[in-house]
Amino acid sequence: MNFTLIREKGLAPLLILFLSILLFFLGSYLNKYLIYDRNLIAEYELWRLITGNLLHTNINHLIMNLLALLLLFNLYIKNFSFLSYISLFIFCSLGVTIGIFFFAPSIIKYVGLSGVLHGIFVYGSYLDIKKGFRSSWFLFFAVWIKIIYEQVFGANESLSELINASVAIEAHLYGAISALIFCFIHELYLRYKISKTKR
Repeated sequence: MNFTLIREKGLAPLLILFLSILLFFLGSYLNKYLIYDRNLIAEYELWRLITGNLLHTNINHLIMNLLALLLLFNLYIKNFSFLSYISLFIFCSLGVTIGIFFFAPSIIKYVGLSGVLHGIFVYGSYLDIKKGFRSSWFLFFAVWIKIIYEQVFGANESLSELINASVAIEAHLYGAISALIFCFIHELYLRYKISKTKR
């Protein structure tokens, strides 16, 4: 790994990693104020739509999500600036939790990065496809096959036991859909820039 590249582009994912670890070890003292809680969000505690994504049920949940975060960081580091990564993180965080709020009313409480990570995977592979990397089509479709499989057959039971909670497969779906919307916004922005230069 190029350490200059990490220094220039790695601040955003490393910030998310640091916050996730910090909040985990601060424990229930802060978690009760930050967890995604449907009832409290309905009472306008809207920050929970973002902060719930940074919390984890146990150490296994934390380690799995942070390893996935680092893997995606390694795969797609060249595609992001600090601003673009944070923008995507916030957009997918809101997409996940707003999606759960309106379309998965049975989920009262939710924590975890996995929904956002699915979004980063989708958007990162989209950017690589734009650069002409044909192998990224495989990654792009692989994540969608995984999501469709989960929606049809449900979550892996052994994974639920490992993280000591139900796997919110809805979060994976809404994170990926959010990333698709982000791709569309990106395309509109690029077309706007091109049309502006032609004037």
